[in-house]
Amino acid sequence: MKKSFWGGIMLLSLLAIIASGYYFVTKLPIVQHPSSQEKPIETPPVTETPAKTESPETPLPPTSPEIPAQDSLPESPTRNILFRFPRPSAKSVHIVGDFNDWKRQSLEKKEKGWEITLSLKPGPYVYLYVVDGKRIKDPNNKYTKEGKSLITVKPLTP
Repeated sequence: MKKSFWGGIMLLSLLAIIASGYYFVTKLPIVQHPSSQEKPIETPPVTETPAKTESPETPLPPTSPEIPAQDSLPESPTRNILFRFPRPSAKSVHIVGDFNDWKRQSLEKKEKGWEITLSLKPGPYVYLYVVDGKRIKDPNNKYTKEGKSLITVKPLTP
């Protein structure tokens, strides 16, 4: 058989691979780890009640002393979270995320890489490293959301 025949076969194979890859990237849904998906917040249904006009003879309901005001409820304690970037050859490493309003915070260079400890309240956070000016996902974290690394800080358990 001629070389042009086999070249044509290889070209058709390559086009088939590219087309199928394009289909998988553009048409199939992205499956995320269950812990990285947002869960809907269930809220009780709101019922509208007509406004009442109070007359002087209508007594006011007593206040309940056993329900504390919102201001006096204890706040969730923060957790110290260590972020470690394992590339000691980098010239500069920063971290940005929704926990710091996407403002750069410098990591400290250590023997085996770069580190920073941040105090975070419980909840989910997305973040990126800025390594020598380039934004990248955390290579140590397999959980992502919208192209960014995802971490969920759990509350302290008594």
